[in-house]
Amino acid sequence: MPKMTSQNQLARPMTPSLPPQKSSSPAKILSLAPDCFTNMFSFLSPQNLAVLSSLSNAFRELVFERVREIRAEKTAISKDFLVNFEQLNRLEVVNVKSGFDELTKNVIERQQFLKTLILERVDDRESNVLNLQEMHGLEHLEVHWAKFMHDVRLSPIAVEKHLRHLKLHNMAFSDFYFNQLPQHMGVAINLRELDLSFCQNVVEPSIVSFAPNLTHLNISRTGIMNQTIYHIIKNCHELRVLIADSNEHLGNGHLIVKNHPKLEILSLNLCRRLYDFSTFACPALQKIDISRTPVQNAHLSKLFRDNAHVPEILIAEDYKAFENSDFDLELKMSPSASPAPENGSMMQEKSFVPLKCRKINLACTFLESSILEQFFQAAAETIEDLDANNTQITNLSLPSFFSMPRLKRIDVSSTNITNQAVELILAMSPSLEEFTARVCIAINDELVMSSQSVRMLDLTGSPINTKSLREILKRCPQLEKLIICSAIEQIELESTSLKEFSCATCTTLSHFTLGACPKLHTLHAHSLVSLVSCVVTDEGRNTPLKLIELQQSPQLIGRQLSEVFPEAKIDGFTLKRDIMDIENPSLDELRSGFRKYQNLHSTHVLVNLSEKTQQMIDKSTGMEQDQLRDLKSKICLQIGHYRSIQGRNLEEGVANVQESLQFFEERIALGIPENYFRIKNAYEVLLALYGNMTDKEKEFTEVTLKLHEWVERNKLDEEKNAE
Repeated sequence: MPKMTSQNQLARPMTPSLPPQKSSSPAKILSLAPDCFTNMFSFLSPQNLAVLSSLSNAFRELVFERVREIRAEKTAISKDFLVNFEQLNRLEVVNVKSGFDELTKNVIERQQFLKTLILERVDDRESNVLNLQEMHGLEHLEVHWAKFMHDVRLSPIAVEKHLRHLKLHNMAFSDFYFNQLPQHMGVAINLRELDLSFCQNVVEPSIVSFAPNLTHLNISRTGIMNQTIYHIIKNCHELRVLIADSNEHLGNGHLIVKNHPKLEILSLNLCRRLYDFSTFACPALQKIDISRTPVQNAHLSKLFRDNAHVPEILIAEDYKAFENSDFDLELKMSPSASPAPENGSMMQEKSFVPLKCRKINLACTFLESSILEQFFQAAAETIEDLDANNTQITNLSLPSFFSMPRLKRIDVSSTNITNQAVELILAMSPSLEEFTARVCIAINDELVMSSQSVRMLDLTGSPINTKSLREILKRCPQLEKLIICSAIEQIELESTSLKEFSCATCTTLSHFTLGACPKLHTLHAHSLVSLVSCVVTDEGRNTPLKLIELQQSPQLIGRQLSEVFPEAKIDGFTLKRDIMDIENPSLDELRSGFRKYQNLHSTHVLVNLSEKTQQMIDKSTGMEQDQLRDLKSKICLQIGHYRSIQGRNLEEGVANVQESLQFFEERIALGIPENYFRIKNAYEVLLALYGNMTDKEKEFTEVTLKLHEWVERNKLDEEKNAE
C-alpha cells in the first residue's frame, strides 16, 4: 500500500540536499603572522576595531596587542573603543581630526611608543595642557586649532634625540612657553621643521636656542618683529625655507635679510606694514615672495638689482598699493658697468641689469608701461612664465629689438594690447606654448595669429570672426587646445593637431561646421542658444570625439551629433525640450522662452522666437491672440534694441520697432491703456537706430518730435489724474 503524504509535507518546498560545508575556523585566521594584523588594523577606523574586538576574546586580545595606528580623520574616536581599550599603550600613530575629549586625552597621554601624533580642532576648554612626557620616541607632532591649549609638555629624551617635525598651529602660546623650552626640555638638535603659524601671542620666541638646525620655519601670522627675523637668519645656518606671511608687526624699521648661504625660499606675503625691505648675499635663493607687501620704490628697485640670480620673484598685487605712488623701477646699469659698444653700436638691451627670473608674476599691479618694458628687457633671456594679467601693458611695452627665447607661458588678459602686440609677442617668443588673452577689448576681430610652437590659445571674451579663426587654425600647426567666446556667427573647424575646442557661451553662433579633425576628442559647445545648423563633413565623421558638452544648447544639435558620433559621451542631451524644438508651443512656453533668451544679446534666436510666435498668432483667436501679439511686440522691441547696439541690420531693426509701435497705437485707439514706459522705450530705440544711419536725418527728427509729444502728453495726463 503506497505511503500517504500529509498536506504539510506537500506545502513544504522541495530543496536539494547539499553536502555539509566545513566552516572556516577562527583559529586559521588567528594563525597569520602578527605583522599581517598590524598592517590590516592600520586601515580600520576605531569604530571597526571596536566591532572586531567584540567577536571573541581571541580577537579582542589580538586587537589589543597588534593595533599600532588610530586614524579618526572624519569622525571622533568611538567611545566603545576608548572604554574597551583604555589600557592600550602600544600605539605608534594617532591621528584625530575631531572629537577630542578628556577620555581621548587620557588614552593619548598614556602612550609610550608613540612616534606620530596629529590633533586637529581641539575645542575642549578644559584641555589646556597636553602632557606628552611619556612619549620618549616622538618624532612628529602636529596640533591644529587648539585655541584653549597653552602648554604642550614634551619628553626631554624625545626632544633631544627624536623630534624632527613640530607644528603648533593657532594655539594660545606665549613667549614664556618658548623661553622655558631649552631649560626644561633641552635642545632639539634633530628638529628640522617648525610651524608656529597663527600663534599670535608669540613675539620673541627662543627658536634659535631651542632648534638650531632648522631647515623649514613658518612663523606666519604671529607677533614677531624685524629683530626676530634678523636673529633667525644670523643663527639658523641650515635654514632653507622661511615663511613669515601676514605679519602685521613687521615693518617697524628696515628689514634686512643678508649673508645666508643656504636660504632658498623667502616669503613675506601680505605684510601690509613692511615698506623697507632688502635682501642680498644669499646665493642659494630660488624664490622671493613679497606679493601684496607694499615695499617702497627704492627698495624694490634695489631688490631686483641685488637678486638678479633669483629665478622667481613675486610682487603680484591684489589691492591698490601702487595706484597713488610715483613708482619708478631703475634696472639700468651705471655708466661704468655698461658693456663696451660692439662694432660702434650700443645695444639697448645691454644697458639693463640682466635678471635670471624664470617666472614673473605682475598680475593686477599698477606698474607703468615703461616699468614693464624694463622688466621684459632685463629678464628677456631667462623668462619662461610671465603673468601680466590686468596690467598696463601696451604695444610700447614690447619693443621689437629683443626676443624671449625661453618664454613658454604668457597671460595678457584684461590689458590694452592690440593685434600688433599679439603678433609681436608670437614673433619674439619662438618657444611659446600657452598664450592667454581674455577680454582684451583692444583686439579687433581681424586678429591673425601665426606660431609654430603654440599649443594652447585662450581668447575668451576677445573679438574673433570666422576668417580669423580659420587663419589661426591654419597658421598654428601645433595647436592642441583652443578656447573662444565672442560674437561669432559661423565656425568652420578644421585642424590636424587640435585635441580640445571650446566655443561655449557663443550666444550669437548660428552655424557650426565640423571638418577634418583627426585628433579632436573634446568639444565644449554648451549655451549655444542661437545654433540652428550643425554640419559634419565626410572628413569630420572620422573625428575621435569622446566628450561633447551641450548643456543649454538646442536638442536638435544633440540629436544630430549623437547620430554621427554614437560612442561619444554627450552631456546635456537629456535636458528638457527647448522652445525651439517645440512645433506648437503654448503661450506659457513662449513666455518662458522669451524670459530665457531676452538677456543673451542673441538677435538670431529672438528672430526665430518671433516667427514661432507669429505662427501661433495665425492659429489662435480672441484673447489668446491678443496676448500672443503683446508678447511679439516685446520680442520685436528687444530685437530692435540689440540691433541698435550691434550696428547691424538697422533697417530690419526699424521694422521691428515700428511693428511694436503699431500694436501699441492700436490698443490706445481701442481705449486700452498702454504702459507709458514701453512706448517711450520704443521711441528711444527707434532714435538709436536712426542715429546709426547716415541718410535718416529726417526720420530722426520726426521721431524726436514724437517722443517729445508723448512725454508732454503723459505729463498732462498725470496732472489731470492728480487733480
